[in-house]
Amino acid sequence: MSSPYAHKGVGFESLLLAAVPEYLRRGVAWYDKVEVPKGYNKGRLFFKKKTGFDFYGTHWIDIGEGTKIGRSMYFEAKDINETILPLLSPESKNKSGVHYHQLTTLAKLESMNCECFILWRTGGKVYRISPVMAIEIVGIGKNIHREKHSSILTQVPEVRGMVDFLFGLNTRK
Repeated sequence: MSSPYAHKGVGFESLLLAAVPEYLRRGVAWYDKVEVPKGYNKGRLFFKKKTGFDFYGTHWIDIGEGTKIGRSMYFEAKDINETILPLLSPESKNKSGVHYHQLTTLAKLESMNCECFILWRTGGKVYRISPVMAIEIVGIGKNIHREKHSSILTQVPEVRGMVDFLFGLNTRK
């Protein structure tokens, strides 16, 4: 699976990783980038294995009286500066968007009560999207339209250069 898109979201992913120390300081979360086994063939980068998400970690949830529980967290980061975000079907030849295996893996984990989402950076803003809602409202093989599907897009704030993508998540589940 050679891909010219292999490094497209590196800057966005680095921005997300830069937030780890702040989330740790606040006692909110820890996460890291999934390392995908890669190789080279005739000078082209390819992925040896597919993964269902870019990041994994734990979101600590305050349940009261100074007690926190950890909730598994998985998310995919997409840096696609378009007004649409494709939810790719297994047959799709398009390389840019949320791939079928990513969407279905995240939706399965979300249905098992893990904290799962897609982060989409577009037009200078970052949106958080539930994979289950994306499938239910938009559908696999269709496109999320920034304006048309605003009900499933949660814009996350940028505070002092940090994308605070956990802002607004229900911390008592």
